[in-house]
Amino acid sequence: MAMAMTDDDTRLLAFAERGRMTSFPDDRSVLRVGDMETLFAVLERDGRFELELSDRSGAPRVLMSSESLDLVRRYLLLVIGETVRAQLRLPPLPTPSATDAPPDGFILDDDDAGITLRWSDPAGEHSAWFRRGIAGAQNAVQFARVVGASEVQLIDAMLEPGTSAVLSGATR
Repeated sequence: MAMAMTDDDTRLLAFAERGRMTSFPDDRSVLRVGDMETLFAVLERDGRFELELSDRSGAPRVLMSSESLDLVRRYLLLVIGETVRAQLRLPPLPTPSATDAPPDGFILDDDDAGITLRWSDPAGEHSAWFRRGIAGAQNAVQFARVVGASEVQLIDAMLEPGTSAVLSGATR
């Protein structure tokens, strides 16, 4: 399963290093990055890609999944961006409240299986699954705000001291 390193991987890992995280490659993951306390793994299962979090003392749990590796990688950047910003002494990313609705064009479905964010763009129909509950809904809305940004745009935006248009969802 381990894939050859790409320029995008190099850029993502350099960003993670700014948060004192490193790569932990293995044969079952597409990508793994973390520190001594947490480990994020991007896995391919049953035609979907999943972002899994393992804490030092807990069992692995899926944070997000999608049919698109690109979408899971962008969500990983959003998640590790919090750590990077903290290490660089930048303010935390804006977080939606529990009552915020997703931007126009996005639909949130909440059922027993979790929260599914759905949207369409010129490339087709897309979806991303998040854990059930308030945090899952907040994560889905936050991701909907940045889903139109590329990895490079996300990294650049997360390194800005203020809240960029990319992170506030002003560019889609």
